[in-house]
Amino acid sequence: MKKRLGVIGAGTAGVLTMAYFLSRLSNEWDIVSIHDPSVPILGIGESTNPSFIRLLEMGARFSVSEDTKSLDSTLKFGTKFINWREYEWLNPLISGGIAVHFNNFKLKEFCFDRFPKLWPDKFKLIEGSVEDIVNGTDKATLIVNGVKEEFDYIIDCSGFPTDYSEYHMSTCSLLNHCLVHSFEEFDPIEYTEHIATKNGWMFGIPLTNRKTYGYLFNDKITTMDDAIQDMAQTLEVTPDQLNIREYKFQPYYAKKLVEGRITKNGNKALFFEPISATSINQYNLTCDILFYYITEQVTEEMANEKFTLESNTAEDIINYYYHGGTNFDSEFWQAAVANAKSNLKDNKRFNDVIEYNYRAHQLGMPYNGIGHLFSQFNLVVLDEAFGYNYFKGNPPQFNQSI
Repeated sequence: MKKRLGVIGAGTAGVLTMAYFLSRLSNEWDIVSIHDPSVPILGIGESTNPSFIRLLEMGARFSVSEDTKSLDSTLKFGTKFINWREYEWLNPLISGGIAVHFNNFKLKEFCFDRFPKLWPDKFKLIEGSVEDIVNGTDKATLIVNGVKEEFDYIIDCSGFPTDYSEYHMSTCSLLNHCLVHSFEEFDPIEYTEHIATKNGWMFGIPLTNRKTYGYLFNDKITTMDDAIQDMAQTLEVTPDQLNIREYKFQPYYAKKLVEGRITKNGNKALFFEPISATSINQYNLTCDILFYYITEQVTEEMANEKFTLESNTAEDIINYYYHGGTNFDSEFWQAAVANAKSNLKDNKRFNDVIEYNYRAHQLGMPYNGIGHLFSQFNLVVLDEAFGYNYFKGNPPQFNQSI
């Protein structure tokens, strides 16, 4: 009998996880998508990185040049930072790659049309509501619409947890609220915008038919009225011209990515603020961890340790962005800078990155340093663009000696 891998959920993480394992596991496996089509996904429009393109290429034969309309996608060559310093700069994508902005409402339709054609011996589909998940010694059991289904492994991508007792609540970011507005008329751009504001920052994501802005702030520091006023002013419209959707969130990651036959990905595994497409990058890294675990190349303990390390690395980079502040000396940014500096001060892991890259610069080999979430080249660009210059010997503001 064939082995069975079940993937719960068909949002971005669920679809990417399906693409990953369809292209990586042999025909000895059935890769089964389990989801309820009536459950809406969190649709905003998403910014990606090269790993997203790689997964869709492998799993769904996605073509950047030919499949643009299918996902309302636009090209992305990097992230432009605006109002963080006196100048603007574009942080390039890792290894000179390309990425896209895409409409996540269309991702499932696109991939689920191609999966059965590309992977007829592996792709399977169960539509229905998951009523129970039971971990077992040799199998995991799902109850879907009253029917018992057994799997060798389950990857739960069903979205935000309802109980955070089994999660580490991260302090890497003070943001907890997002206001979303879209324009149908806009000037085309080929990058994601990260616009600093006095209350946080705002992302700008262009699709073929709209451009979405997400104004991120802390609702314990900034009132809703003040956030709306500042968002309108930043976008050069009046508040009554904004058609706002709002989301609340908090950063976290699972204490255990895997427990026996049940594993996680997507928002069920972690959530960080959307700076530089951090979470979507983590989905890909998590797939790698789960692949080695499911194919019994690493133990449960090793998989969980690797996931924690990857999550901590993402926290480091978010703190690295924040600790230098922006052009705004506001209540939010004073608190955000202090929080980030505190998180980095005794962080040996991140200080070792600075130390290693500093030595590489001293030897005349700046790109032979070590990456930390990003490539070495990206870290060099960020170190210079933010004006930190730690790799050139400027003592870090959170650690007075290199």
